[in-house]
Amino acid sequence: ASLLRIPSDALHLSPAPPVVAPSSVQPFLDKMKRRADIRAAELTEQRSRELITAEERAWWPAINLDANAYAVDDPNRHRDWDMLLRFNMPIFDGGRINSRVAERQAELGRRQSETAERARVAEMETVHALHPPLLQAEISRPRVRRPVPRRD
Repeated sequence: ASLLRIPSDALHLSPAPPVVAPSSVQPFLDKMKRRADIRAAELTEQRSRELITAEERAWWPAINLDANAYAVDDPNRHRDWDMLLRFNMPIFDGGRINSRVAERQAELGRRQSETAERARVAEMETVHALHPPLLQAEISRPRVRRPVPRRD
């Protein structure tokens, strides 16, 4: 900012516009979405969603039925057995369950940003590999906008 003789708080970085790929690149971009690293990132993101669902289902009550049969010397005379029906309700686990859900949601957010970054990098690699002039145009594009003077 000092080289431009403009106060630094008056400068604003403009967001980079998306690179518009020529139509000849589109089939390659479609194939790029099937790359192993992109697909792995998407599957990891899907797994994170499923883990959130599993953690949220920890609120549900659980019913278990356990049964045992004990063999004795003469199976016709005596059969000893027992059965146990259990009902578990997570009454005092609310804080633990909520914190695990929040942790999984934060992990999902991180995974989503990683997936988006990988897809963006893969798309840029594909476009620039097929059309090097686009790379040069992006490098030479100015990123800083001069402020427009106000007239009050």
